[in-house]
Amino acid sequence: LVRRVDAMRDRLAPTERDMHEWLRAVLRGDWDETVRRQQAIAARDPQYPLPHYLIGLHSVRRLRPDVALPALLASDSGMTARGWAPQIGALADAYHQLGRHEDELATVARGRRLFPTNRTLLARALRAHAPLRRPAAALALVDTVLATMTDTLARDLTAVLTGASEFRAHGDSATARAIAERVLAWHAAHPPRTVGPGYA
Repeated sequence: LVRRVDAMRDRLAPTERDMHEWLRAVLRGDWDETVRRQQAIAARDPQYPLPHYLIGLHSVRRLRPDVALPALLASDSGMTARGWAPQIGALADAYHQLGRHEDELATVARGRRLFPTNRTLLARALRAHAPLRRPAAALALVDTVLATMTDTLARDLTAVLTGASEFRAHGDSATARAIAERVLAWHAAHPPRTVGPGYA
């Protein structure tokens, strides 16, 4: 597709050219250029939320929360109104990288209200509890997750174990161990079902 668009590059409008160059930068892994191209698009149409979101997403991946946060705040209302749950995750990640864990937790809580079926926010909620030194809240959340888990492939266990790793990283090995023990107990009581050759 990129090569086909190359052939008509002279007929592209400025924003289309920036989108084309943005995609080329994504494909070659040039994250600085991806941000520059989206910043150019956002400057032309500051009310359009997608370029701001992409600036924030790429900046979070580059560990540049100082660039990510203002962009994600600019995209927040527009992207959540469109039902885009990854907006919440990216914003929470920016707050996490900045060490603003109360804001991170509040963002995740808002996301869980807006997108109650989105389970990827569970790991972020647990991750926020670790630096805030709230093991009781984390363990209560783990218990709720495990008690209500209907995913027979147990994908949510990965999110829970991510939370355990975060507590360990913040020096609370006891809570990390307690979370891991709950996961192991749940797993022992719920053997995974087979879904096809090579999968379990």
